[in-house]
Amino acid sequence: MIRCLLNIEITEQNTVEKNVVVLKPNREFLMWSPSSSTIERNVRYTTSRNLIDQNSFHIFKQHYLEALNGKGNRDDISKLNRVHNEIVEAWKNADKEVIEEYRNLSQCNYVINFAQDLILRSAQNKINMGS
Repeated sequence: MIRCLLNIEITEQNTVEKNVVVLKPNREFLMWSPSSSTIERNVRYTTSRNLIDQNSFHIFKQHYLEALNGKGNRDDISKLNRVHNEIVEAWKNADKEVIEEYRNLSQCNYVINFAQDLILRSAQNKINMGS
């Protein structure tokens, strides 16, 4: 069974460091920081709880694949069906803290993307009015 935990540590500089840790049954593990800096822009804008949950899983999956790829496991990446099933199992067995962290990332990503689009539309309107 795959386990997925959120590890929270206080550093010597009194900052909080969060890491998602996926423990695999074969004593392998993956670890990454659940950061919004690498989230793809194609995550849908939404305030719907169902879509927030879908976006949360999409972000988790993206981070999982990046962590897997970062370990040089190109053979595993080519076996996408097995890897997808592994990701789904990790998500289903994730502690509630992991799920909540990714819901927060999904909501923050929505706000950031929405604000960026407003700024771009405003700039585009100004350009169109000036021409």
